[in-house]
Order: sequence, then structure tokens, then C-alpha cells
Amino acid sequence: MSYPDTTWREAACAMVSLQHPTAKYAPPVETMRKKRMSQSKHITEDNADSAEDDAVLTGHGKDYIAQTEGLTTSAIGSFPGTVVSGLVDDAAGYTLQLNTNFSRTNASYCQQNGFHPDCRVWQQFIYDSDEVSQQPGPLGPAPEGPQIYIQDWILLTDQDDLHSPCPAGWLSAAGGCYKNSSAVAAPDIPVGNLGLTTLAGYVSTPGSGATDTVILTYNGSAYTVSQPDDTLDIAQGWNQSEFNIFGEGNSSEVSFKPKTSITVNLQVNDGTTYAPKCLDSGTTGETNNLNLGKTCTATAGAKPSIQFTERTS
Repeated sequence: MSYPDTTWREAACAMVSLQHPTAKYAPPVETMRKKRMSQSKHITEDNADSAEDDAVLTGHGKDYIAQTEGLTTSAIGSFPGTVVSGLVDDAAGYTLQLNTNFSRTNASYCQQNGFHPDCRVWQQFIYDSDEVSQQPGPLGPAPEGPQIYIQDWILLTDQDDLHSPCPAGWLSAAGGCYKNSSAVAAPDIPVGNLGLTTLAGYVSTPGSGATDTVILTYNGSAYTVSQPDDTLDIAQGWNQSEFNIFGEGNSSEVSFKPKTSITVNLQVNDGTTYAPKCLDSGTTGETNNLNLGKTCTATAGAKPSIQFTERTS
């Protein structure tokens, strides 16, 4: 779809280009998850002075997330007022990630897949700037270069046997199981054009034909791919969202040149006009080299959102 034309046009879906033997977007280890979930704190302009004095790099559990009062049905991430001086390595790839919380959804989901009822699920809506093409899969030829897709996780508990086989179609990695949706080719987005870019995730309440959808918009055009909502039943437990730019995978870092300042806006929808809470937390295993600002601002109204800034030294 390209503005001002609002007609959606069909694009070919395919396997995600590069399947790694280990997790591409590995979550932090179980102990880090427990620590963050127990120590998350509410950061606002009023209490920012009591936050950590030392600058911290963004990612791997250190970020701001938006928590809604009710269940989140959609989130849209953008970069208003961003100034990027470039990457340290112009050939380096990066990801835009819109991540849900580690959700318990319902016990029956884990049990029906052979795991402890306390296992958690996690969903990532992803734009990957630099995928490498591989052999065609059962869905046809893989898209070349940048693409969007959804990555799904089942995160196991201490009561689960980590050597137990994953469900059919899932891969084992990082103390859990993961799989990718189909992918759609997307444009190559220079980091200097982040201000022209949004990444959105939408979920549906359970029911026949319900889907989860990722939508990338860039410079007036939109690209989308969906998967069945019952892949994870994530709609039953999504109430926290993380959005940012990170390394391309496997806990990697994307490094920006000096004089870079990125403003992150994350709009969330739970059917109310209440302001979300800003929590000092995060779920992804990837990072960037930007110093996370001490202030996160939450806004109520027709488009509830959080906003914060991160910059190089």
C-alpha cells in the first residue's frame, strides 16, 4: 500500500530467510527474567532524579516499556524528532523490535504442548534490515534482504525438562522453543530515516479467523504479514510492550556514531484513554550503544503513549 492509494495489494509470503540453529532474538536467561519482573519500577518525570545516576546502554533488560491497565490489543512504535549521525559499521544490520511481555496467558496452552502450566509465552513483531537469503522453504522462495515477520516463543520453567522436544514446527533454543511466522519483503531503511518509520503489532481476541499482525510503514508505504492468533494466544496476556532499535540477533549490539539522539514513542491501545505506566524493564536480548535517558513520559488521551530519549555520549 502506498499513500495516497489506500488499496492493499497482495505480496508473496515466504519462510524467514535465515534460520539459525540457535535463537535469533534470544531472550535473557531465566534468572534475569525473574530479577527484572520483581524489580521493575515506575519511572516518571517526578521521580526521575531518583533513578540510576550512571548512564546505561539500552537493551538486554534495560529499556522503558508501556504497561496498560487492561489487555493490550495493539501498539505502534515510532521515532519522532530523531537525529542519527550514522552507524559505526555501515554494513551492520539492525532490527526494529516490538515485543510483548512474558505472558502466562492460560495454563491450558502450555499443558496442551506438553509443558508445565506456569510456562510463559512471548511474541516479537520484527523488522530485520539485513536478512541473508537461503534455500527456498515449503512456503516458496525466501524474500531477499530486509523483511518483516513475527517470532514466537514458549519460555520454559524450572519444572520443565529443558531437553524435552519442542512441538512440531518449533525449534529449541535459550531454555525454550521458538518459531517464525512467514515473512514479507520490506524496504531497506537507512537509520537516518527512522523518523519516517513505524512498526505496529495487532492481536485479535480468540475466535475463528483471529490473527496477529505486524505492519511496517515507511515513507508513505505499508507492509504487513499475519499469523493465526492461536499460535500463542498472546491476546489473552499482553499488557506490556517494548519498542526500540537493537542489534540484528543473538544478543548482538547495533552501534551508532556520536551525536546521535533517538526519541522513541510507543502508542498502546487497551480500549481506554488512560495513560500507560512507564516501567524500567525490557525483554529482548539485543542491545544498542545509546545511553537511556532518565525520564519516560506517559500521555493519556485518544492515543495513550510513552516517550523517552536515548543518545550517544
